[in-house]
Amino acid sequence: MGRPHALLLPLPAQGHVLPLMELAHRMVSHGFTITFINTHFNHARLLSAMPTLTYNTNPSINFISIPDGLQPGDDRNHVVNLFKALTTIMPLHLEELIMKMMHKQPEQDKPTCLIADEAMAWAFNVAKKTGLRTASFWPASAATFTSIRNIPKLIQDGIIHEHDGSAKTPGVIFRLSPEIPPMNVNHLFWNCQLDSESNKVIFQYCINTNNESTKYVEFVVCNSFYEAEKPVFHYLNSSKILPIGPLLSGRRFGKPAGVFWAEDTTCKAWLDKQDVNSVIYVAFGSLAILDERQFQELALGLELTGRPFLWVVRPDITGKAIVDLPKGFKYRIGDRGMVVQWSPQQETYICDVWKTGLKMIPDENNMITKEQIRDKVEELLGDGEMKKRALVMKETAIKGVDKGGFSFENFNTFVSTMQV
Repeated sequence: MGRPHALLLPLPAQGHVLPLMELAHRMVSHGFTITFINTHFNHARLLSAMPTLTYNTNPSINFISIPDGLQPGDDRNHVVNLFKALTTIMPLHLEELIMKMMHKQPEQDKPTCLIADEAMAWAFNVAKKTGLRTASFWPASAATFTSIRNIPKLIQDGIIHEHDGSAKTPGVIFRLSPEIPPMNVNHLFWNCQLDSESNKVIFQYCINTNNESTKYVEFVVCNSFYEAEKPVFHYLNSSKILPIGPLLSGRRFGKPAGVFWAEDTTCKAWLDKQDVNSVIYVAFGSLAILDERQFQELALGLELTGRPFLWVVRPDITGKAIVDLPKGFKYRIGDRGMVVQWSPQQETYICDVWKTGLKMIPDENNMITKEQIRDKVEELLGDGEMKKRALVMKETAIKGVDKGGFSFENFNTFVSTMQV
């Protein structure tokens, strides 16, 4: 009998691909062969980014791709079109791929299990047709996962509308349990998209993935750690949900090939010249689109702080082909700030924190003003207790993934089951 062979399928977004790639590397260290399945579009992006970086290429990880159902020139940030394609086109191509691998590969090389992003839960139905074991991967907080799993309850309790997930009473606050902090329906992630149509599509997609995942998976492995979200894991109260995080590549040699943009490593030299704990890091992930006015206000707010900052500005962050910084911005900030298209986000200058942030309040025009940005930065950096809590959380996270830690033991449970 050969090595266990896992197929890994991420949601085609940067924040989903990278942690799943780290999971792939950890599974390889436990004896797995990995086939990592990207879309054609993202596969090309990964290849184009790789020549500028030094990666630890692992012969046990094979990269392949399937169509996402969109045309080459289509906007992959258009949520409505993307999610429709994911559910109607990709399943056919995934099933064709799995069938081909099951019938044409030698017995010892055939896939034995499928690990798919929770948002790609339609894939589990495909996997079950071929007898593969299944587990889902959740790359974000357990709190967000819990809000999705509780959609039926929120509908039944009359808190949200069943057609689009919006609040039945504007601004209503609810609690899932006495231990979990209260949540505003307007802040649930499916209500935070660019428009009502996108909100509705994502909400309905969540309902569908709930159904598929609940029916088929043996485990949900979560990129969180128990100590960070104890009340949530107590509420979930399920042996199927395993926190194994945080999944960061910085604690092992080499990097996973999961980055869509070429990382601008010149920022490291600039950071080395700054005082310890003095730099503001600003980034909004791979999908967020900022209103042009809000983008300008953010830039001016960073300028007003008078503090050094590293700001990741994706080429498409405002939805335009060219990003326009405020006139004279780069001249005025000089060497105090650095703007890059993408940075090495898992290097040592970045650490995971939890409950150590400050809430921004939009004004009457739904705008976060430059003055508020300045004031919140000053409040955040001036709060010594907040920094202490962040360091405690960092140390707790490291202990969790080290031998004997909660995440370490959960990961062993997961891989030992998938190896059978």
